[in-house]
Amino acid sequence: MPENVEAASEWPGTWNLPKYDVYRPPHLEETLMLPRDLEFERNFMRLAKWCPDGSMFLGQCENRSFQLMTTKKFYASISDTPPPTRTFTQPAPIVDFAWYPTATPRDAASFCFVASVRDCPVKLLDAQDGRLRASYPIIDHRERFIAPHSMAFNLAGQKLYCGFEDAIEVFEVGQPGEGTRLATTPSKKSRDGLKGIISALAFSPSYETDLFAAGSLTPRPGNIALFSESQGEVPVMFIDSGPEGGAGVTQIRFNPIQPHILYASFRRRRKIYSWDLRATGSEPLGIFDPALPSTLDLTLSQELDDTKGSQQMGDAEHERDNYKMTETSASQKEGSQPELTNQRISFDVDIGGSWLGTGGQDGVISIFDTSSTSVHDDNNLGIAPVLKWSAAKDSISSVSFNYMTSALLAVSGSRHFDEDDEGDSEGELDDDEDSGEGNYIGLGCRYRKQKRQPFVQDPAMRIWAF
Repeated sequence: MPENVEAASEWPGTWNLPKYDVYRPPHLEETLMLPRDLEFERNFMRLAKWCPDGSMFLGQCENRSFQLMTTKKFYASISDTPPPTRTFTQPAPIVDFAWYPTATPRDAASFCFVASVRDCPVKLLDAQDGRLRASYPIIDHRERFIAPHSMAFNLAGQKLYCGFEDAIEVFEVGQPGEGTRLATTPSKKSRDGLKGIISALAFSPSYETDLFAAGSLTPRPGNIALFSESQGEVPVMFIDSGPEGGAGVTQIRFNPIQPHILYASFRRRRKIYSWDLRATGSEPLGIFDPALPSTLDLTLSQELDDTKGSQQMGDAEHERDNYKMTETSASQKEGSQPELTNQRISFDVDIGGSWLGTGGQDGVISIFDTSSTSVHDDNNLGIAPVLKWSAAKDSISSVSFNYMTSALLAVSGSRHFDEDDEGDSEGELDDDEDSGEGNYIGLGCRYRKQKRQPFVQDPAMRIWAF
């Protein structure tokens, strides 16, 4: 019997849990660039998620499009020739998206994802060509389409949960059309329940329970609640031990191996909170703080060059960037950080539930050990990262662990404005006084201010191997 087990472990089709060696600096394996958009030069990727089989990743971009990308290494299990980048343009800004739980290029029926696009019904899109498979409308009292701010499939993939203001809409995936609305608060005037926009949804990975968590963007205590699919809109419990003074929830995630552990990130906060749901939720289990120096007291800094280490899909070979190990700078040791903006920073937990990764607006990626014990300092719980390194010249808005190999996908890019540009240095004269607001410089003439245009510093997708 042991010989059979050993033989099975060596079989090429056997999946092994990815092992991350975070005590050594990661290696930059690929640097990918978005295809150039001549009509939108300041394009960058906001959020990226690996396909459940780890062969491709889907990105949400600033120019209202989805980009489906891959590399030769990750697509090798399916074909020796990876497909080119696929672009799925949308008619309005994208709010959120989610892969179907069993999506894979091997099965055309399951290779799809849902997309939330402003002023449109929820779309079920084919990941091969972007065609519309089904739509799930959410309509308000004024008969307008509502784009949900968060979406999540249940474990069986039979139902789709969509969060918006003061409610969660539940759809049967196999029956497109109107869904069932679960009110998260008794009424608009009531202070009870989960108030505001439901900005985050996540299902427990355990098949022994039907729990799911929902978070609200309203900055108040108790803006995270647990629900049960069988109990409907009646909350099981509330978690009211988030950041001091309250903050809006931007992401919720369960530990894949320990389903009783819940993680959450908050708006304009760098810290990631965790709770043990077997307790009351009145105290956090730990707080992962990227501002603390890493336990190795080392930072991996990268010699970034716009012309090196980059590969646009379809181009030839690329060169690798150079790295060096340096001591953590004094500013990082003291925890000084730039002023936080409203940009959403997404974190991820690897499939083994051992490591938590997150980016930052300073371009630094931090890796935490989820089993680390909290350090008590002035009655605050703080967990320092095991490893942190400077991975981009711009804000890293999204990190995602691959499900099949020990690799981390990091997406960088954000909007920047020139502080010296006041937006009215150049303009044009308009003879129509009633055409809009502006500064009048003469009878019948108006000086129209030019809107400031943002620029992007480092729009790239980097894959790090451990």
